Amino acid sequence: MNNNIFVYFDNRVIAFVHSRAEESYGNYRLLRTKPEWQEIMSFLNNKEERLVYVSARPEMSFRHFMTFFVPVEASGGLAMNSSGQWLFIFRNGRWDLPKGVIEEKENSEQAAIREVHEECGITDIKIIQNLPLSFHIYPDKNADWMLKKTHWYLMKVLQDSTLTPQTAEGITKVEWRNPKNIDDILKNTYGNIRDLLHFCMMQGFGK
Repeated sequence: MNNNIFVYFDNRVIAFVHSRAEESYGNYRLLRTKPEWQEIMSFLNNKEERLVYVSARPEMSFRHFMTFFVPVEASGGLAMNSSGQWLFIFRNGRWDLPKGVIEEKENSEQAAIREVHEECGITDIKIIQNLPLSFHIYPDKNADWMLKKTHWYLMKVLQDSTLTPQTAEGITKVEWRNPKNIDDILKNTYGNIRDLLHFCMMQGFGK
């Protein structure tokens, strides 16, 4: 796990970092105690963009933060074709990457491949390498607060397939896009996905 950890609530973020120098804006909590549920809920119910916890051991602060939430493990992928294009889905009015909850008796790699197949119709996929984990929180239909950890993988599509959106999951479009031409996607996606895409662009993955 990286020392700095970012948990998204849509495009707002709760950050666990080492020093104030690493964050130039937001509400700061210089940790002398553990995170408290009351202050987390205050942040979630207001409009602040960022809540930042600063401590010598941010991973320990994050582990305590996790105890307030119901854990969910998911997996997904950034798939590339032979032209270096990236595969995106459009779901519920936003651009996203194929992903979903890890099912019983499958590991995160198997889940990522299955999700890309189910949500996009891609059949011949190979995992190339791990990508950074992402975290986001959300209330479920029972008003329980969930913390989803998503395992991400860089994938190579070995053979062209007909793209087929999984409409039952709210996906209306599946598109290959040149990573140099995704400004519209970056403006209309989720904070954790935007971070992942910026990481992949910095690494030079794709065209």
